[in-house]
Amino acid sequence: MKIIHVGLGMRGRRWLALVNERPAFRSVGCVDPDPAAQAWAASRFPKLGAAWHTRIDDALANVKADAAIIAGPVPLRAAQAVAALDAGLSVMTERPFAASLAEAVRVLDASRRNGRPVMVAQSFRFESCERALRGLVRNGRVGVVTHVSCVDRRRHRPETDFMQGGHAQLLHAAPDHFDSVRSILGLNPVSVFARCTKAAWSPYRHGSTSEAIVEMEAGVYVQYHGSLTSGRDEHSLWIDGDRGTLWTDRAHVWWRKRGWPLFVPVLALNVDALDAARRTRRGMQALLA
Repeated sequence: MKIIHVGLGMRGRRWLALVNERPAFRSVGCVDPDPAAQAWAASRFPKLGAAWHTRIDDALANVKADAAIIAGPVPLRAAQAVAALDAGLSVMTERPFAASLAEAVRVLDASRRNGRPVMVAQSFRFESCERALRGLVRNGRVGVVTHVSCVDRRRHRPETDFMQGGHAQLLHAAPDHFDSVRSILGLNPVSVFARCTKAAWSPYRHGSTSEAIVEMEAGVYVQYHGSLTSGRDEHSLWIDGDRGTLWTDRAHVWWRKRGWPLFVPVLALNVDALDAARRTRRGMQALLA
């Protein structure tokens, strides 16, 4: 499979390195206007020197490819995805894959119009925690799910332009949690009520904290709170059903039968302790496959 890489920031560089490790794939072009990104790619992948472009339209016109991996700035992703789809390429795009609902609709319309797949690079669903919870829920451990509560607190600093923009928590962290819940429950959203706020001490421009109530199919409700300005990193996911409750902090998983006062650990669960970089890499490998 011949791939054009659009955007060589941190995530885009990971994709380029990963593709070049696998014999079933070949990088045939790069798109990024930043000279520093071009110098980075040229020093590590010299064969791509002649296939460098600053605009996606030029790459699509001059490079024969099967697919595009889009990892550029969020405001450009939707238009770049549509251009690649209209050129007959399959597309995998980083999340969030669009900056507005209208742009997201345009991407899906282009996918259907051209008969080419578009895939959002959500790697959380491949991690051990999600795989374990997915199996437990679908095997009936909690029975019929009624409510989910997800709280994610982080102590991020707005060190990049991406993080300094508005709605940073929604763009940076919430997509992973949203897709995590979708993959565990096997349900899609019906409606959402949300608000974004900024704490008085927050260094972010806007939206360092997000709160939402999401109604899923089958009458399941998800309560969500996410913050980038907490004093520590912590995560808690509760899944309530008529037979009991599952609870995880992403390092461990516990279960409490309906009526029991205490949780007990799920002993048979293999929740690995791999560092975040290795977990991310494994998820990216699964997405590429």
